[in-house]
Formats: sequence, structure tokens, C-alpha cells
Amino acid sequence: QALGVGDVLFGRRAPAGRLVQTVYPASYAAQVSIFDFNMRPGPSAWPRPDCPGGGRCPRGTNPGRTHRFYTGTPVLPFGFGLSYTRFRYEVAAGPSRLSLAPLRPLLEGARH
Repeated sequence: QALGVGDVLFGRRAPAGRLVQTVYPASYAAQVSIFDFNMRPGPSAWPRPDCPGGGRCPRGTNPGRTHRFYTGTPVLPFGFGLSYTRFRYEVAAGPSRLSLAPLRPLLEGARH
């Protein structure tokens, strides 16, 4: 269970920003009409995106959307991001002996 900012403040999580989607090259995105919502590869019911608006345009071919069908290198992959800080971990050294004398007044006051 994550506690949000508390996990960051106490060092249980690193503060970071991460992408929640994959960013593909413009050349890949330009292959498919924005009106074609088919996820699988195949013929498209829509004209190619590079067709000028006027004359008859051939229908395009959908290369397939999502990471399942993309075989190239994305511009930015899913989960890409940066951490805003660096953490250094050390073992903390405490006193070899600890006195309870400062707590005695509190403990004696609790008896009443």
C-alpha cells in the first residue's frame, strides 16, 4: 500500500515522473488515418493520411496500433522518466548506551 507523499518523504519511493504511454515516431503515426480505430494490422476503411483532400484517394493499410505490433524503436518508451533527486543510503550510528533518566519525570507523572 502506497501512502503517497509520505513514501517519498521517508525515502521508501523516489520522486519521479514517468510516461504512461509510448511515444512513437511521427513516421509511424502518419501511416494511419486518425479515423481508423482498428488495432490489428490490415486494410483500412479510410484513405491514407497523406492523401490530399480533393481527388480519389486509395485506402490505406493499418500497420497495427499499440506496442504489440510496433517493431521499431519508440521515441520514448512506456515508463520512461527521470528521478528528481539522488538518494544516498548509510547505516546510522547511534549511541552505545542510552540513559532513561530524562524520561523518569514523565514515567513517574504517568502513575498518578
